[in-house]
Amino acid sequence: MIGRALLSGHLDPQGLLTCRADGGCVVHMGSIVKMEDVKGGELPEGGSRAMILSEKEGAKELGGFYIVKPPGSRSRYHYHERRESVWFVLEGEIEATIDGKTERIGPNTLVFTQPGQKHRLTVVGDKDLRMIEFFTHPEPDMIYVE
Repeated sequence: MIGRALLSGHLDPQGLLTCRADGGCVVHMGSIVKMEDVKGGELPEGGSRAMILSEKEGAKELGGFYIVKPPGSRSRYHYHERRESVWFVLEGEIEATIDGKTERIGPNTLVFTQPGQKHRLTVVGDKDLRMIEFFTHPEPDMIYVE
C-alpha cells in the first residue's frame, strides 16, 4: 500500500523504496556485514583490522573497522586533525588513554574521541580484544605523537 501512494518510477523521500508503473516496489537495503566473514590486514602492534564500512558499501563520510588485538598489544599515541571516532568494545578489555588520562574499558562500552584528542589503546587482561570503530572523514588523517 505504501508503494501505491508514490508516483510510478520515483524514489520515496528517504530513498528506501522505488516503485514501478505496475505497482510493484523494490526496497533498497544498506550493506550487511557479518564480522565472521571479514578478513583483516595485520597491524604493526599485533592483531588485525578489517575495513567494514567504506565507499564500497556506499558510505561517503563514514568509515568503519573491525579490530582484533591480542593481550599486551598497544597502539601508538596519535591524534586526527578532522576525524571523530567511536570505539565499541565487544570482547576483552583495554586501557584507553585520551589526552593523558587512562581508563580501563570493558565489553559493551563506547568510547568517543574528538579531532585533536591524543589517544591510544592497550589490550589488558588475558583475552583478545574485539571491537568496532566508526569514524568520520575516512581519508588518511593520523598524526603520531610518539
